[in-house]
Amino acid sequence: MEDFLFQFWGTLLGGILAILGGVLSIWFQARNARKIKMYEIVAEKKITANAEAFAYVKKIQSMLIQFPSKNVLKEILSLEEWWLKSRLFLPGKFINKWLGLREGVSKLAHLETSANINPQEAIELQKELDRLANEALKEIYNDMNLKEIKVDSPKTGVKPIKKNAT
Repeated sequence: MEDFLFQFWGTLLGGILAILGGVLSIWFQARNARKIKMYEIVAEKKITANAEAFAYVKKIQSMLIQFPSKNVLKEILSLEEWWLKSRLFLPGKFINKWLGLREGVSKLAHLETSANINPQEAIELQKELDRLANEALKEIYNDMNLKEIKVDSPKTGVKPIKKNAT
């Protein structure tokens, strides 16, 4: 009888421990699955935000060359809602570059509308804005672990054609 009780309690304890182990295993898997799902969602939003940021910065760079700065400022301000929704998923230093672009374009618009405009100051500010835009693009490249696209110029990228002597 004593052996029977010992075996009974041993089996019961083993069963309880097996159930407890199964419950803990399922809980641990569910917890990890939630973390993985969260990381996947964040990565997806990060890729989307970086792609949009890249396109917007390139558009602003192009507009700075083609249009008056007040039009560029309107474009930047129209992106304010996008920026507020996306800033959590953008690279850390990109945010500073974006704010610098916004502030610089605002200053350039003010310079262009002032009565006594200093052309040299406007040119220097445009150079600074281009530098900020390029740095913002570098932040995106770094965040996405991409290499910057370098375009060969015709001077360095094209080899002269050799003519055959006939």
